Amino acid sequence: MSNPYESPVTLISPPAETGNPITEGTIFKCWLIFFLMATVLGFFAGIVIGVVFGGVMGAMGGNVAQIQRWSTVLGFFVGIPVSYICFRSCVNRFVIAPLLASARVRKLEVPQ
Repeated sequence: MSNPYESPVTLISPPAETGNPITEGTIFKCWLIFFLMATVLGFFAGIVIGVVFGGVMGAMGGNVAQIQRWSTVLGFFVGIPVSYICFRSCVNRFVIAPLLASARVRKLEVPQ
């Protein structure tokens, strides 16, 4: 850098400056796939947990209001790890992998 006020080239510089593969379209695609995966997988995980929990509570003599209340709480907590796993999967696939590949091509030092 000849100019001390010039910003250094980093992995997250805008695409026009460094050939960075991450664009707004890539970020939107990552978010959309995450949203769909988390919604669908969370829905099915909620169904499975709700059926099992509702069956157990019904067999123990719980009333419908209790089953609904506790199923809602349990569904919320089951949705947290489902959302996290989907988020990690999408970010690794659509953001981290292209950035690392681009850094290797540009021979930048990849932070550990």
